[in-house]
Amino acid sequence: MLSRVRADLHVHTCLSPCADLEMSPRKIVGEAIKKGIRLLAICDHNSAANVPAVMKAAKDRLSK
Repeated sequence: MLSRVRADLHVHTCLSPCADLEMSPRKIVGEAIKKGIRLLAICDHNSAANVPAVMKAAKDRLSK
């Protein structure tokens, strides 16, 4: 059975030059949770270094 999932499939963290310095993994996850977003795709320019940090922030927030 299919189910609907709210997603944002193009998110930049503070590692991308086009993003604000305030776009930390913790803040991104917090805003996603507030908006009911359950799926994020991190699309930083030339880096995947913040992907584990976003995953950890999500796990920490959702396990509370």
